Amino acid sequence: MFGQPVIVLIIFQTIGNFGLPIYNINQVSLRQAITPDRLQGRMNATMRTIVWGTIPVGSFLGGILGAQTGIVWTIVIGGAVTALSVVWILFGPVISLMKSPEQA
Repeated sequence: MFGQPVIVLIIFQTIGNFGLPIYNINQVSLRQAITPDRLQGRMNATMRTIVWGTIPVGSFLGGILGAQTGIVWTIVIGGAVTALSVVWILFGPVISLMKSPEQA
């Protein structure tokens, strides 16, 4: 229905790659600004565990979804869920920050 899965994947990946550097720079800077120096290592290790630790779970769930709905629909659903992640930023407290908060 949507064409070749590879083309759909390339489109979603390209769109996502434009926002990734902007997201990473802002989220790391904000986390470092609000975390005391003595907790920087723990905070960074915790965030890396949460972020990288969910990849195997997502891969497993994506495999199940792909077997049930097909690869194209799985890619489309994954792209849509990823696009929804911006909702938290747009409607959360972070968007209203005009300057970096004082360090804790």
